[in-house]
Amino acid sequence: MLAEHIYAGLADKTLTGEELARRAVLEPELPTILVEGMSQTQAEVKYGSAKALRLLVDEEPTLLYPYFDTFSALLHSSKNILRWEALYVLAGLACVDDEDKIGITLDDYFAYVEGPMMITAANSIKGAAVIVRARPKYAQRVLDAVLRCERGRYESTECYEIVMGSAINTFYKLHRWVSDPRPLTEFVVRHADSSREPTRKAAEKFLARYGALKQDPG
Repeated sequence: MLAEHIYAGLADKTLTGEELARRAVLEPELPTILVEGMSQTQAEVKYGSAKALRLLVDEEPTLLYPYFDTFSALLHSSKNILRWEALYVLAGLACVDDEDKIGITLDDYFAYVEGPMMITAANSIKGAAVIVRARPKYAQRVLDAVLRCERGRYESTECYEIVMGSAINTFYKLHRWVSDPRPLTEFVVRHADSSREPTRKAAEKFLARYGALKQDPG
């Protein structure tokens, strides 16, 4: 059976995610096997399948679009890795989302933006820019969701600063699509003195490109 062969190959590392992503373009049964592979118990199988799916959605998102609802359901999974992969893949599918499913998924997509887990919040924030690039009509809704991270609670102060940096990097990419960029700039200014260097540098890059708000002389 092909699935057993694939999972065995991932388990003993004779197959790689890169190889399976290439094969999936030519073998119609492979996407289903890889999607189901994420729920396998063995770590090598889960991670290998997930890596292949990430590569596949980057190169041939149409092959994974039939599984949109499957990935949407995984946003509610108790398994962190499944949620992370769902966030990545769903963002990647927005560009081929002819049925506009992403619109009804946004609330669930950004449900974790305020924590408690830093990695989950950061992943959803990174996906925001991908979604808006594909579906600009959701720019304001996505922006409002990402802005909520500022009141989030995560595992530590350092985790909070990491999420703020992710938000600033996303705002840099979202700027061109929002009608009123002031909330973005105000956010960036508030975190320009972050205790975390990458977050400070992200703020510097944003402000160098887009500038700080001008003071109202009145």
